[in-house]
Amino acid sequence: MDLRELRSFVEVVRLRSISGAAKTLRIAQPALTRQIRKLEREIGVALLLRSPRGVEPTAAGATLLRRAERLLRDAAELREGLAAADQAISGHVTIAVPPTTGALVVPRLLARMRREQPAISIHVMEGVNATLLDWILAGRAELALLHDPPSLVTLRSEALLDEKLHLISPPGQSPGARTQGQRPEIRIRDLDGLPLILPARPHLVRLLVEQAAAAARVRLDIVLEADGVALTRNLVAAGLGHGVLAPATVRTQVAAGELAAAPLRGRALHTVLCLTQRVEAAASAARQAVEAALREEVLALRAAGAWAEVMPGSVR
Repeated sequence: MDLRELRSFVEVVRLRSISGAAKTLRIAQPALTRQIRKLEREIGVALLLRSPRGVEPTAAGATLLRRAERLLRDAAELREGLAAADQAISGHVTIAVPPTTGALVVPRLLARMRREQPAISIHVMEGVNATLLDWILAGRAELALLHDPPSLVTLRSEALLDEKLHLISPPGQSPGARTQGQRPEIRIRDLDGLPLILPARPHLVRLLVEQAAAAARVRLDIVLEADGVALTRNLVAAGLGHGVLAPATVRTQVAAGELAAAPLRGRALHTVLCLTQRVEAAASAARQAVEAALREEVLALRAAGAWAEVMPGSVR
């Protein structure tokens, strides 16, 4: 039994005629008859019956018809998929990322796409979490890396990593008590009265810190508002206050002794980074390629420790 015989059988049943099928398939009628008989011998049952309306399948023939159609469809999809894999994918894809994560992921993503899919053009937009969500919902961006996206029927979100927030301080000024001579342990109550440099609302970090402080009845002293990661680092390094950032954004500065960093303890003081997109009937091949590469680059960075807590030895 092979695909050619199955295709011949399906065509005979469809046209209810061996002669008609032979003409459609462009083979001699005796040759087609031999194919059908060979198929019946291999299976061991009769597959076709002659009737006043033409050729009709037997009960076994009807079962074979359903299976054969499925096999032929799968074979066609396999051929198309293999042919598509041999061709370069082209298209334009817009992605939206937060500044910190974008600085880590986007250079790797673009370098990879240039190597593997140079015909795909990528437009990168950067913004705070609330803006990224608006862009996705409005269709301005096709893919986004979002922290704690809302659960909406119009969105599909895939959690990629859990990101713990750190208190960033000038060297030697972390407020928490050291645990067993290691890094300071920062609790939300340690922020009471501490001069803080936080992003303006509706930045997610600002909202998380304020919500945790309100739950613990802690008074926050926000002396400066700074939305940029680099700006916050510089202001903290200058001794103007303490910031709240992801550890990946200060790893180099902590290692150089320019900043101190310690994790903020508490279930509310972390975020889940998700790969988010609108729920649509179908996505272009270009978008699927970018989505897969974006996911793999984030997971590779996570495995390499890009979002891990700053090591105790690097906290000054």
